[in-house]
Amino acid sequence: MGGGRNHRFGLYDGVLIKDNHIAAAGSIIKAMASVRNRVHPLLMAEVEVKTLDEVREALAAGRR
Repeated sequence: MGGGRNHRFGLYDGVLIKDNHIAAAGSIIKAMASVRNRVHPLLMAEVEVKTLDEVREALAAGRR
């Protein structure tokens, strides 16, 4: 009864940036910039975060 729903159907309709992607890029902001340079601007991008500082960085990256 949780009301869950799929937020994407496959790898083609969204991007999920995980901790290993962030580590490879060097930061959430750099990972988001890399995604923006490679995918359609209307494609949804989500960032997996663990701390409030990472939430703040992901929100800042989303505004660029």
